[in-house]
Amino acid sequence: LLSNVEKVGRETFLRRLARALRAGARLVQLREPQMDRASFATCAREVAALCHDCGGRLLINADPSWVEECEADGVHLNSARLMGLSERPLTPRQWVGASCHNASELAKAQTLGLDFVVLGPVRLTASHPGAATLGWDRFAALCRSTALPVYAIGGMRAADLAIARSAHGHGLAMISGVWGDPDFETVVRALA
Repeated sequence: LLSNVEKVGRETFLRRLARALRAGARLVQLREPQMDRASFATCAREVAALCHDCGGRLLINADPSWVEECEADGVHLNSARLMGLSERPLTPRQWVGASCHNASELAKAQTLGLDFVVLGPVRLTASHPGAATLGWDRFAALCRSTALPVYAIGGMRAADLAIARSAHGHGLAMISGVWGDPDFETVVRALA
């Protein structure tokens, strides 16, 4: 489950996140690139507290050195940060995931011993307009090339879970597919 704090506002997001966590969400990625470090850290600590109260985990989409300050459980690397690393950035007890778009990024994530990747965009997505899409056939081929758990991202809806799993994916990563649905708690329950 990816965040949308800047779109809906912090208080609204925190209220909605608490409902999603009660509905079964367990892995949250705070991805707010427009926030300055202080605002991001404050927001992250609030999100982490909610996650931890419900048995969930928080990954931050930020510099790995921010994890302790943000009280997060790990980090989610964008593809540029992933490709710039020569070793896993955190300890094995902390989660490290990454966004991948091709075979070389998947290979790098596996070489570094990351915990999982999100792969896409599988379909057109509002969060990355104009980005080339993989489609399900390419997604499946890339999933078969790695031993890492792979989550499909990009235009995903809860109904895509069965397709993702049949394509050797582990699950789905979504923003608008959850938050854009007026009954997002039902969507979360379906995915949990």
